[in-house]
Amino acid sequence: MRVFYSITYLLLIFSLLGCGTLARKSDRPTKNAVAFLEASLIPPLIGNLLIVGTNLRLTALVGCYLKYIGIDLVMYALVNFTNQYCQGIGNGTQKPTVMYVMLAADAFQMFLNLFTGHAFSIKAIMIEGAPYYQMVPHWGQTVHTVIDAAVFFCVLLIFTLASVKTPKISREQYTVLLAALVAVGMLLGSNIIFRNSIDRSMIGFSAFGIIIFYFAILYRPLRLLDKVLSNIVSDLSDSFYVFDPNGSCIWANEQGCRLAGISGSKYAEISARLTEMFGSADSPDQHSAKRKVGEGEDARFYILEENQVKDSRGRLDGSYLRIQDVTEGEQMIQKRDEQIGRISKE
Repeated sequence: MRVFYSITYLLLIFSLLGCGTLARKSDRPTKNAVAFLEASLIPPLIGNLLIVGTNLRLTALVGCYLKYIGIDLVMYALVNFTNQYCQGIGNGTQKPTVMYVMLAADAFQMFLNLFTGHAFSIKAIMIEGAPYYQMVPHWGQTVHTVIDAAVFFCVLLIFTLASVKTPKISREQYTVLLAALVAVGMLLGSNIIFRNSIDRSMIGFSAFGIIIFYFAILYRPLRLLDKVLSNIVSDLSDSFYVFDPNGSCIWANEQGCRLAGISGSKYAEISARLTEMFGSADSPDQHSAKRKVGEGEDARFYILEENQVKDSRGRLDGSYLRIQDVTEGEQMIQKRDEQIGRISKE
């Protein structure tokens, strides 16, 4: 079991190092806060690694100080990240100075345990036939737990407000982080209540750090983008169509439905209607073409622009077609040509 946890802590340390490095290279406004949070999770992980992996009392004691003072650093970084990520939610634009001072004071009092022994001591127990040094809490450890729990609760409250006040379409990033925070809080609570011989809460914190990296650095609000782009395309005066890889129409704006002569969302009929009106492309590689529909005074002219959408491997995801009615411009050109022709005859 000790080997398993040691390997787990090592893998998490390297994962957080990678996330922090990538965050620093990002162009996101929260990149520094994310990188700091990823880095802050490493000292308590190293502390847990030392506690789990050693049979020596001094090494385990060093691990305890790295763990408990490191958790104050994690809370500091978490408050800093929350302050930036949730700006504008409630009092999110105000600096949480009080929480910073509380955490700094707690880290100092935990450091003083070296001289006073007021926060914790360690005792040896046997696990897998070898000594394992477990923390014995004193009143200073209770103070540490209360301060960190209060700070953690404030962060939970801010993410709850963000989840409630943010419009539904862009709420996903806050609700996922809130759920992850709740899970971490439950791990912390179980570790305190049951006094597990091996602290599993830092595994939850590290997983939360990786989730934060994803949502703050890599995540794109695709649902919001889809809605915005859909609204933009819907308001176009041109006809716009989206097709799947097989060429079947899966969406059209109002102008496109009107041009194809369909009502409602009978998009499956559009491909055949467009082929009937404009024919097929002259070549598979053709992206733009001009088409004439009708004759005489009823003739209308259109420019068809088709583009394919491919994934990172070059495979076809689908295509879209934009049809622009240029009849008015063509009629003006024809009238001008007719006038020039009459003048030249005279």
